[in-house]
Amino acid sequence: ERARDYLHKTGRFIVIGGIVSPVHDSYGKTGLVSSRHRLTMCQLAVQSSDWIRVDPWECYQDTWQTTCSVLEHHRDLMK
Repeated sequence: ERARDYLHKTGRFIVIGGIVSPVHDSYGKTGLVSSRHRLTMCQLAVQSSDWIRVDPWECYQDTWQTTCSVLEHHRDLMK
């Protein structure tokens, strides 16, 4: 919310949506809760938002994806 508000206030951007993409389990961070649980937590966190959504694509891949490939996935969805 704060990031969107800030970008709007600059007058240079109009934010039309936000995406939360939980990282794959094989990311390798110590103590990382399973993607299934993180996905559920993210969905609950944004359930009242009218502009933020959760995309499970990254969690469902065979392995960890680079940030670039995740951004390419979302770019392709918007085309």
